[in-house]
Amino acid sequence: MSETLDDTRTPVPRGVSRPGHPALIGAVIGGIGGTVFVAANAPALPAPWTGIAWVAGAVALAVWCWTVLLARRVMPDLPRPGRSAGWVYLAGIAGMFLIMFAGSRLLAALDREPVQPAVIVVAVGVHFLPYARAFGAPVFARLGAALAVVGVLGLAGGLLVTPVAASASAVVAGLVLLLGISADAHAPAPRGARS
Repeated sequence: MSETLDDTRTPVPRGVSRPGHPALIGAVIGGIGGTVFVAANAPALPAPWTGIAWVAGAVALAVWCWTVLLARRVMPDLPRPGRSAGWVYLAGIAGMFLIMFAGSRLLAALDREPVQPAVIVVAVGVHFLPYARAFGAPVFARLGAALAVVGVLGLAGGLLVTPVAASASAVVAGLVLLLGISADAHAPAPRGARS
């Protein structure tokens, strides 16, 4: 990415220089979530996968730190979300917790609690989906769909093969979050975007 915007010679700021920007706030929340997915689930993997998960998580977090916080990037002025966006956000959070609660109860009834990490991945993925339209941020659709698919595969593998598949899916979900947010931060800004 060039050090200046196309039509002006104003230096492009680093992500960390715009702490209140909605894209940075969302990226930080997602980065924390991705890191927690890796850190909470890597220990459940058998050797040598635990170590591989830790290394992959550290590399993904380093890439996230560079692309989101330190690299110069255009952070365009975003239109204000519609009046219903706040309600969509709250409904998404409520739906996520409802999926987690119902999934936890169902797994407890089946005596399959170790598969819970995959349910959490599905819940987080599904809760992102309505945000894409409500906030005009397609990254939510991409990340939400990817996490939902990873979670469903982890859930199937955890129930049908081994509970370790659920933890593995949560580690993969963490990497997807960190690297997906990094890719979005590094993507070229829309034409005419102002930093």
